[in-house]
Amino acid sequence: MKRPAAQPWLQVLLLAAVYVLVGHLSLLPHFSVGRVSAIWLPGGLAIAAVTALGQHVALGVLLGSIVLGLSIGNPWPVVLIISLGNTAETLTAAVLLRRYVRFRPTLERLRDVVALVIIGGVVTPMISAVAGLGALLIGGLLPLSSEAAVLRFWVLGNAVGVATFAPAVLAFLAVPLTRRARGSWYEALGIAAGTAVSSYFLLLRPVSYEASQYPISFAFFPFLIWAAARFDARGAALVSLGLTLAAVLGFASGAGPFVTVASASALERLQIFVFILAVSGQAIAAIIGERTHAYQRLREGEERLEGILGSLEDAVWSTTPSLDQVLFVNQAVTRIFGRPREDFYNQRDLRRQCVHPDDREQYLNALRELRQEGESCAEYRVVRPDGSIRWVLDHGRLVRDEDGRPLRVDGFISDITSRKLAELERERAEVELQGSRQRMVSHLQQTPLAAIDWSIDQRILEWNPAAERIFGYRREEVLNRAGLAFLTAEAERAQAEEAWKQLISRGTGFRTTARNRTRDGRYIVCDWYNSPILDNNGMVVGVASLVDDITESMALEEQLRQSQKLEAVGKLAGGVAHDFNNILTAITGHTGLLLGALAPDAPLRADAEAIKQAADRAAGLTNQLLAFSRKQVRAPRILELPQVVRALDPLLRRLIGEHISLTTRTVGPPAHVRADPSQLDQVVLNLAINARDAMPKGGAVLIETALVDLDAARGRYLGGLVPGRYGLLTVSDNGPGMDEETRARIFEPFFTTKAVGQGTGLGLSTVYGIVQQSGGYVRVSSAPGAGASFLVYLPHVDAPVDQPAAAASATVPPRGHETVLLAEDEDAVRRLVSKTLRAQGYRVLDAPDGPAALALAAAHSGPVDLLLTDVVMPGMSGRELAERLAQARPGTRVLFMSGYAADTMDRHGVTEGGQSFLPKPFTLDELARKLRDVLDHH
Repeated sequence: MKRPAAQPWLQVLLLAAVYVLVGHLSLLPHFSVGRVSAIWLPGGLAIAAVTALGQHVALGVLLGSIVLGLSIGNPWPVVLIISLGNTAETLTAAVLLRRYVRFRPTLERLRDVVALVIIGGVVTPMISAVAGLGALLIGGLLPLSSEAAVLRFWVLGNAVGVATFAPAVLAFLAVPLTRRARGSWYEALGIAAGTAVSSYFLLLRPVSYEASQYPISFAFFPFLIWAAARFDARGAALVSLGLTLAAVLGFASGAGPFVTVASASALERLQIFVFILAVSGQAIAAIIGERTHAYQRLREGEERLEGILGSLEDAVWSTTPSLDQVLFVNQAVTRIFGRPREDFYNQRDLRRQCVHPDDREQYLNALRELRQEGESCAEYRVVRPDGSIRWVLDHGRLVRDEDGRPLRVDGFISDITSRKLAELERERAEVELQGSRQRMVSHLQQTPLAAIDWSIDQRILEWNPAAERIFGYRREEVLNRAGLAFLTAEAERAQAEEAWKQLISRGTGFRTTARNRTRDGRYIVCDWYNSPILDNNGMVVGVASLVDDITESMALEEQLRQSQKLEAVGKLAGGVAHDFNNILTAITGHTGLLLGALAPDAPLRADAEAIKQAADRAAGLTNQLLAFSRKQVRAPRILELPQVVRALDPLLRRLIGEHISLTTRTVGPPAHVRADPSQLDQVVLNLAINARDAMPKGGAVLIETALVDLDAARGRYLGGLVPGRYGLLTVSDNGPGMDEETRARIFEPFFTTKAVGQGTGLGLSTVYGIVQQSGGYVRVSSAPGAGASFLVYLPHVDAPVDQPAAAASATVPPRGHETVLLAEDEDAVRRLVSKTLRAQGYRVLDAPDGPAALALAAAHSGPVDLLLTDVVMPGMSGRELAERLAQARPGTRVLFMSGYAADTMDRHGVTEGGQSFLPKPFTLDELARKLRDVLDHH
């Protein structure tokens, strides 16, 4: 522990008191020559105190020197000069030692001992010696003749005092009290006893002259060396000081080896003895201390190195140059090899035994390389006692001395199992990645989507076959070109550039639809799926795009939307046609009755005929609505498409006029189609009339028929037609053509580009409905200034053409006498039909609905020859009425009539099983003939 620091003034007073006491001891008569001490202990005390405690205690040196000088009777001037000289000597020595020599007061280094002796005992004493000698001469206290001897005596006395007393003082002022020495108490007692006994016999007793001729004074050195070796500088200082005191006491009492000669010579011998004794002890202690500290530092370094090596993951090893004896291995060898560290010291060939048998030759090659080249590095496997295998990297190096002779072999062994496993895993992953990359390349080569890789500056880096097919550019034509410049439509270039900037800045992908330009100048619509390519730092370095050509699918979507729109209009048209047919039936029937009752020259006959003509036109309009809605009752036959056109040729030429040239042409074999003849005629006529109306100033019309094959892709483009053979009817003109907006609405009912009053807008919608109802598809191709072409696709039938039925003779409507049960919910129609049939001789039972008709039939006692019923009635349908009546009267024939469309007839089962049907509106003549036909032939 550190000594508690005393108050500065107390330190000064204590130092002054000790200084005076030690000074009186040094100035005993036996040890002084002309007031100069042979062993000046206060000098050693002063230098030690100021060096250890600080320069502030130099005041104690001054104070003690003054008191000492006055106490021995020196005059004031002499005392003051000598005191100042002693103080200056002390301060100079302390400054030189602490500031320039970096003196350590513990005297643990030899350089500190040498510095203390030279500076404190030789150099600085010259200051006090010169000052003191001058003061004594001035004061008349010293004869001038003894000046040189006194000066030598003063300096040597100071040197002895410093060498003997300063180490002892420093040992207690600078060395902590808790520092334990290497020696034990028994050794300390042995040293003290040996020193005391030898001092008694050699220094405190009279010695014969002969004995003094021998260096008996050095018989104390074993005890001095023992103390220095086991108790450091403190032990050496105490032994030196003890021997010094013993020598002084013996000399004072006339004993010891130094009194056998003259007094001056004896004092010099005493000074030399004490000086050598003190310096030797401190030097030996310092040397031993340095060696001890060096050994301790070396040991500590070895322990730290051992700790560091022990904490390493790698096994560090060292062997003899012959590699047959292990000098050192650290603890990591146990972790790697799974064997105790001691086994490698005890078993010379253990490491080779641990090597995997398959790698043993590689290990031996590494040893041979180490012997020949001086260095080797090898990877091999080791087998642990538990059977587990570790991969290691063994690196060795031959160490030589300054003459090139081998000293040892050092090396380290690293456990690289994790790295090797990672390498194997990486190799496996690389194989999988290569396979995945090959699959990806194969996928990109075969995918129907265009795969395009871009650099950040829009250059094309990758271009797969699908991109070649969609855009028409070969791969070598586009690589490293700025793709946006030639793929994007001019009108959308700015939008594409902005989308690119957003993708690069945000680093997130997006989907967009754009118009793109192909190599042949066409424009297509594509879906773009764009994703950024990021580097390891998350920075965008490129763009990957997948492109789908949706031009065809968008056309199909547009066709679907158009079909849905027309379907909705068709449903409305069918409903209107039903109600209109009931009204027209009544108007047409009553007009027929009126005309039959009027004479040919009757004034009202012309009005009645006008009413009939208007009704007939209205009936035609109704038929067009039903044709558009694809709900017209059809009578399909197998027809030869070119023959239909040839049969209409004369009529077509009259309709379109002489200012328009008409050309008909058949390409390839004739196509056979299944269609209603009148409907197919209407399709051709409506398309020809539409072409005529588009060219009021004249032009040319081409009607062409052909047999074509449609594949799946073309079929999807044409409204989802099934792949196969189709009859193609094309009607083209060289008129002004149509823009895109007109083409989009061309088949809508009531849409027309003609002036008000010049068209109904049902011509092309009727064509659309008839073609759709016949299982085909119609499309228009047109552009402003390029004319128009209407292409009608109808399924081809591999069957002969049906022959047309014989036309009915124009005779008077037949009469009858049978009983007819009439069921009709429309009052006007029921009254008209009932009146007409009665006029033709039939007996009529009329009812407004099904239940009433069944009641009439049940109440009628006679036969019911025919049931004439409307199909759709409230409460009970005509089909249900017929079935109920057939149960009671199985022989009753049935004739259905309706103004509803064909699909309604289908839902009610009227068109199944050869049922007879009369569509509304009908004339009275058609009713009479149909009724007679059912009664006579069914």
